Amino acid sequence: MTADAPATESRPGGLEPRIDVTLGGRTYDLVPSFGALVRIEQALGAGLGALLLRFLKREHGVTDTARILYEGIVARLGNAAPDYEAVGALVVREGLDAVSPAALDLLAAALRGLERFAAEKAEDGERAAEGSVAP
Repeated sequence: MTADAPATESRPGGLEPRIDVTLGGRTYDLVPSFGALVRIEQALGAGLGALLLRFLKREHGVTDTARILYEGIVARLGNAAPDYEAVGALVVREGLDAVSPAALDLLAAALRGLERFAAEKAEDGERAAEGSVAP
């Protein structure tokens, strides 16, 4: 997430998390839509819980990360999104450590529920602003 982006925003249907990733100098807003999540599961051959465990155990790879970010970008931009190969190349360029947190956030938002995840992120942001959470 970028420092100046709100942790949450109000969108049609309620509060949703703001999940941003910067690739190649451009910041993309990722959307954990139903269609994106289905495509992620199909492409990676695993359910969201199994994918989340891969990330938490640091057993994920470029394919996992690129697919999750790509589908999150496509859910927001549609045909204006960069193609999968371009996203993959940018993931390699930026490094897994730099972009994996956004992929992990997308998975976590889907598993927790968008509104609950957004509320938790907002609370984390408020605590950080008060100085009670380590950066």
